[in-house]
Amino acid sequence: MFPQSLFQLIVKPEVTSHYFSERIPSKFTEGELTVKDVCAKCNNGVLSELDEYQTKWAQKHADKFFFRGESIVMSYEYDTMLRWMLKFAFNSARVHNAADTNLLMRFRGYMLGRAKRPARIRLSTGLIHSFIPTTPEEIAAVGDKPLHPDLMRSSVMMVNFTSKYVFSVRRVSLAAFAFLVVAFEPSAPASELKSLTTLIDREYPGFRVLSPTESTCKLIASFENAVEHLRDYAILQGIPYKTLFHEFQRKRRKI
Repeated sequence: MFPQSLFQLIVKPEVTSHYFSERIPSKFTEGELTVKDVCAKCNNGVLSELDEYQTKWAQKHADKFFFRGESIVMSYEYDTMLRWMLKFAFNSARVHNAADTNLLMRFRGYMLGRAKRPARIRLSTGLIHSFIPTTPEEIAAVGDKPLHPDLMRSSVMMVNFTSKYVFSVRRVSLAAFAFLVVAFEPSAPASELKSLTTLIDREYPGFRVLSPTESTCKLIASFENAVEHLRDYAILQGIPYKTLFHEFQRKRRKI
């Protein structure tokens, strides 16, 4: 599921990765999650080209870390980036048997470059700044050096929003960059997307909406730090599966 070229740029070699999946009884595993039903022509063609684009983007951007208040002018190709984000989110959804799998499946033509961009979709991004431990408690928890964001993850984002239309909110993390993909089924009116994104913008004021007509965006590291970013994933995975995760960690230490 994770392009190795991209994974190696973001995840430190000394980090022992683990993966989460709803399909696995234990929920956690050291083995990389894979999607096995991708046709060879697509995987070696257009999908490989998307991975190549995102890897080149990461080589330019994702090796940088930021402290609060620092900024960067991020360059991007809107449709190429959005197609890769949707592809990554779709693969993640299938691996986890997520509720938004069928909706994301409807965008396959766009992912493969065979269809127009979906009308009810929005891509935004924000910078996660490094965490500087200062108190004795923080130093005891993470050490005395800055903790940098180094996640490569896709997850469903829980929002307090109801609609009669099917929608998905996906968060994709690539080192210090966090992306939000908001999508509705094609039949949804534009007002539904507007209402949901207004809610999200209040919750994530440091994010910037990427424009299809632009190729750069200035980002300021003012949203959340690396510890808060990890806590978001802990809320999604750690609390409901706390016992299972501790059991996974216990078994891994014995290996």
